[in-house]
Amino acid sequence: MGLDGAAGRRFAGYSLGMRQRLYMAAQLFPGVRAVLLDEPTNGLDVEGREQVWRMLMDLAKQGVSLFVSTHQVLEAERYAEYLVVLHGGRVAYQGRYRDLATRRRIIVRVDDPGKARAVLARAGFRADRAGRDGGLFVEAPADRMAEVLQALKRAGVHVLDGRLEDLEELYWRIKDDVQRTDEVEA
Repeated sequence: MGLDGAAGRRFAGYSLGMRQRLYMAAQLFPGVRAVLLDEPTNGLDVEGREQVWRMLMDLAKQGVSLFVSTHQVLEAERYAEYLVVLHGGRVAYQGRYRDLATRRRIIVRVDDPGKARAVLARAGFRADRAGRDGGLFVEAPADRMAEVLQALKRAGVHVLDGRLEDLEELYWRIKDDVQRTDEVEA
């Protein structure tokens, strides 16, 4: 865990990142079949986070089940196979990451959002405004991104940027859906 140089130091003198590494090491004894971790990369620098995740992925390859609680949405997107997304103490999503990923929208930034929305509507896509920068959320699966971009190009709409919604953006949408459900039920 990279603590060799601190072996003689008292625990009270360890930084938050060093304490995280020591807690992690304490979980990893031979023959372990499952590991439960709460915010394992909290307090670590970029290299430390990468080292921890590399070690965790090595454990997973050896058949160890990993249960990780994290607020680091982008880390969850990168490493999780199965997710439980909580909001306000309620389960907002539970399932495989790949299934959640299919719910990601296409985000395009264009020079003429009004024209782009009309073009996409004629092509069978719904597009909602995603901000003041000319961005649009296109309700279409990832595998249709090329089709969306081609429709815009054929109509002469200049696409400044095109990408998929990331997990953090999807989280906010799921959270909003849970809040709307709560308001309707109230």
